Amino acid sequence: MMTDTAKPDADARTATRRMPLAWVLVLSLAAGFRFWGLGSKALWLDEVMSLRLATQPTLASMLREAASYDNHPPFYALLHFLWLRPVEMRWGPDRVQWGNNPGLRLDGYARVPSVLFGLGTVALTLLVARQLFNQRLALLAGALAAISAFQVYFSQEARPYALVTLLALGLTCVFLRMLATPEHVPARLWCAYALLGILLLYTFVLGLLAIITHALIFAAAGRLSRRNIIGGCLASVGMALAFLPWLPNLATAWRLDARLPAVPFNARVSGLVAAFGQWLAGPLDFEPFLLGVSALGLLTVAFILCRRTTQRAAILGAHILLPACLYLIVSFGAAWHFQPKHLIFVAPFSLMLVAGAVGNARWRGLAVGLVLAVALANLGELAVYYDTTYEKERWREVATYLESREEVGDIILTDPAYVVTPLNYHYRGRMTAWGISADDPRRAVRRIEDISRVAGVRRAFFVACSSRVARPRVLTENYFGPAWQPISLRVFDGALGTITVTTFVLRPEDQNLTLP
Repeated sequence: MMTDTAKPDADARTATRRMPLAWVLVLSLAAGFRFWGLGSKALWLDEVMSLRLATQPTLASMLREAASYDNHPPFYALLHFLWLRPVEMRWGPDRVQWGNNPGLRLDGYARVPSVLFGLGTVALTLLVARQLFNQRLALLAGALAAISAFQVYFSQEARPYALVTLLALGLTCVFLRMLATPEHVPARLWCAYALLGILLLYTFVLGLLAIITHALIFAAAGRLSRRNIIGGCLASVGMALAFLPWLPNLATAWRLDARLPAVPFNARVSGLVAAFGQWLAGPLDFEPFLLGVSALGLLTVAFILCRRTTQRAAILGAHILLPACLYLIVSFGAAWHFQPKHLIFVAPFSLMLVAGAVGNARWRGLAVGLVLAVALANLGELAVYYDTTYEKERWREVATYLESREEVGDIILTDPAYVVTPLNYHYRGRMTAWGISADDPRRAVRRIEDISRVAGVRRAFFVACSSRVARPRVLTENYFGPAWQPISLRVFDGALGTITVTTFVLRPEDQNLTLP
């Protein structure tokens, strides 16, 4: 017969046995959201740039390409390169080489590593939340991460941001172990922290803000004993020395940014405020500043409700606010246009803080209301994102349009010049594409004339892409002289960028000017 004292112990053992099953269910939910429709949307400009790196013929050529045009260090590109080795496609100096499969589509396959990194992020969210709170609150935080529209969005993008979040959370797991040690941090933890820090820096330079955040929390916690200071210095020196080979490439990118006008301070602040809304509720632009202010208010309430676990709430609050403040400092006077993905590793901590508020028994109803509000907001944004009409950039439709209208002798011109890269991946027709944007419009005009004379061209499709990362240099009409006549304009609006295709033909009386 079971006694009254034995029954609670039995209940606790039953709950413990059920917990791994609950974790599996959370991870299964996360996998379902991340694999759903993985290849249904076209790779957009930045994703094709990543694909171009990953399908270089050799590792050396991949590293050269990464150093020449990619702002990110090459760790994600290296993993992506290894993932795409079995694929026949290779990106040559001028064009794509399809091997024996010219109809190959890699949109879904190229995104699988990001899905796996996203699943790892959900698993680490469970672990970090368990270190800070308990099993049940960790499960709630993991469930919020599983349905997080912001994390799903970047888990379905062939870019390094899902890996950044995974590495930053892994770094935080080690850091919390370091905080929990009663006296001196063991050398093995410093080594693990340095290794993860190196991988994070080689994935995304702004990962440095997560490392600085940890250093500030460590100092505020009064852990600066002589041995800990020595261990921290050695770990920092190791990370700095390991990153040193990539530093010249980073300096080159910063020099190029220095030529652009600085982004006003108030614009960076408003961008950061809006980012809190996206980290908490999803990535789509719906009244971003108002949503950001609402998210900050919600996080403030969640922080207050976590007052019974003051130290843990303070740790989460520091992980949320310190990177944003540090970003304002390091970006002062820079030309960086802030986007929420630049501090993507903040997003999981926002969800953990909301989940942790449920631990307040007195105000649990309010905390549950906050959780439901966050969950419904994310599910609503996922419904918009999964809609078949949602596309970041409509390159497939552009390619289909060009393929249906092409004739012998036609050419494609793109602005900016690097927009030829996504076009070369999606377009499978017979026309040759040229990038012709230039700082001097007259030079672009001469470029068009030279191409026309050599090829005997009488019709050109002018493809221009305008977005946060791609902006045509001058108006389309400035590229073409009076001999060219625009006859049609087609606009393809996407969530991240607008692509326009203008068809130009030579006026009949000027067609002889382009003959060889």
